[in-house]
Amino acid sequence: YTALFRSYTAVSNTSDYATIENNRVMDKAERLVYAAMVVKLNSPLYVDADGKISEDTVAVFKNVAKTSVQQMEVDGEVSGLVIDIDPDQDVLATSKIVIHMI
Repeated sequence: YTALFRSYTAVSNTSDYATIENNRVMDKAERLVYAAMVVKLNSPLYVDADGKISEDTVAVFKNVAKTSVQQMEVDGEVSGLVIDIDPDQDVLATSKIVIHMI
């Protein structure tokens, strides 16, 4: 008798965070992206007149984030991971850059 045991969390079954096992994968991806981004956060941040991140800066940050999780994709730990950075963020007002992994 072989049973498949999963450790469900208190979110929708369709969520990326539906099981503890999935949480571990997402946490690893977040750690890798954070480690890669810390170095870039000390570099110049180019914004437009409204304080929004420039398209070139968004592209650089997306590339750095995507590169940091490529090995996870090669190893089959994650598939189809999309890095999203909203260029309409007002980083001058908030002093934050929000990066979404979907």
